[in-house]
Amino acid sequence: MYKAITDHFIIETVSNYDSAMALINDKMDEARKIMQDTDQLIQNAAMPGKIEEGMSSYGSGDIKDLYQTYERYQKIQRNTIRDMTGYMRELMERQDSMNRIYACYMVLCHRERRVLELLYKNEYMKVAAGILEAEEEFCASRSSVIRFKQKALGHIKELYASNLTHRQIFLLKPDMYGNFNLMNPECAYR
Repeated sequence: MYKAITDHFIIETVSNYDSAMALINDKMDEARKIMQDTDQLIQNAAMPGKIEEGMSSYGSGDIKDLYQTYERYQKIQRNTIRDMTGYMRELMERQDSMNRIYACYMVLCHRERRVLELLYKNEYMKVAAGILEAEEEFCASRSSVIRFKQKALGHIKELYASNLTHRQIFLLKPDMYGNFNLMNPECAYR
C-alpha cells in the first residue's frame, strides 16, 4: 500500500475503480503467463542476441553448446522471474491502495460521496457540468460544492492514513457533520 496518496490518485481511483481493477488483474495474469512460458525462454536461450567471446556462431553440436544454452536459459529464467515478481508486487501495491481508497470513499457521508460521484464518476460529463448538477441537487453555491469536494478528499486521506483495517473502515459511519471518530472507532460502527 502506498504511504501517501494525492488528490489526483484518489480521483482516478474513484472515477475508474472497476475498469482499473480489471486492468490490474489482466496485467497480473499476463505477468504470470510470461513467467510460465518456458518455450519462449528456451528459444531465447538457444538463440542468444550476441555471440560471446570464444564461441563460434554455429554450434559445434557437442555437449558444451547444450550446457551453455541451459546456463543461458537458467539466467534468463531467473531474471524474468525477478522482473515479473517486482512488477506484480508493484501492481498489488497499487491494487491494495485503490481498494483502501474505495473503502474510504464508500463510508463518506451521502453529500460528499455524491459530490465526488457527480464530479468524477460520469466520464461523459465534464467537471463543470458536474459542479452545476451538484449546485442544483444540494441547493449550494459553486464554492460550497468545491468545499464539499475538498472535505471529501480530506476525509479519504485521513481514513487512508489511519491505522484502521479495511474491515474497520467499512464499518465506520460519519457523524452528523460528516466527520469520523478515529480515536474510538468502536463507537462509530454502523
